[in-house]
Amino acid sequence: MNLRIFSFALILIALAIRPAQALDSSQTDLLVGQGINAVRQIDGRILVQTQQNKWYKIDFSNDRLTLSESSPPQQQALTDPERLPDTATAFGRKNIRRAWFARPTRRYNHGVLGDAIEAGSIKVETANGDVLEMRLPDTAVFEDRTPRLADVNGDGNDEIIAVKSDLQRGAAVTLVGFTNGRLNLLAEAPAIGLSHRWLNPVGAADFDGDGKIEIAVVITPHIGGTLRLYEWRGKSLVADHSAFGFSNHAMGSRELGLSAIVDVDGDGIMDVVVPDAGRKALVATAFTEPTPRTLNRSEISGPFSSGLFVVDLNKDGVSEVLFATAGKTLTLVQWHR
Repeated sequence: MNLRIFSFALILIALAIRPAQALDSSQTDLLVGQGINAVRQIDGRILVQTQQNKWYKIDFSNDRLTLSESSPPQQQALTDPERLPDTATAFGRKNIRRAWFARPTRRYNHGVLGDAIEAGSIKVETANGDVLEMRLPDTAVFEDRTPRLADVNGDGNDEIIAVKSDLQRGAAVTLVGFTNGRLNLLAEAPAIGLSHRWLNPVGAADFDGDGKIEIAVVITPHIGGTLRLYEWRGKSLVADHSAFGFSNHAMGSRELGLSAIVDVDGDGIMDVVVPDAGRKALVATAFTEPTPRTLNRSEISGPFSSGLFVVDLNKDGVSEVLFATAGKTLTLVQWHR
């Protein structure tokens, strides 16, 4: 091989193994003069509650975020006297109509979610109206407030992703679902291994393109978080991919939604969007290659004061992420493929 052909071959190899260029992103901000008390996503609409208890609908056109007055969201009240005081109710349209945490207990004094009251059970209302419960032994609690519904095995029915903490071995991500008409623990990952160590789930999707659903979590988001994917195999959740340097929760906060699942690069496979370890930027990560790949890093202007919401406000078929910072600013992040 002559030198010119050899040099050209080396250039082709270098181009083939060069990391993909990071995607560009842009942010659109809206300062809410009345302050932001809450942001909610109801039936595809994004609603903002101001500190004056007024509700507004968010729109986006001509590269501007705007607010228009709206009626308050209506949701079915949870009347269970055994419910966890600050449980968030998950609503589904498959085999599970509603799911929530119940049986408050103080047997685990971690307080990662703002107090030392955790849940001793999880309850569901099924599609036919039955209420079922799965109770934990006295050696564990659900250190969680938001059940997450997902069809993890593709059978058309939802399972529940929840955080179970062993009093001695710390937190583990678990799957709860139905077997023989009862609510049971279907599978779980190994616990972190130390008491008072916690994790926060992201959600479930096929993140690596292998046709199987993975569950994404951030392990120890307060002390150097690891973004990890798990696959459901038998009665176990088995680690599949990992990347270091993330945090989707602030210590003591009740907000567990600092995560989003979005196809950022448009390849048809979902990516994970979570804050970096200092929660000063949003990082979009792809798992379609042997090594997790950062697609984009988008700096933010202040501390998060809401969860992340996946939206398509301009109705162009491409998802964006919306969130609030510092209790006063709405930010929309768009990725440019």
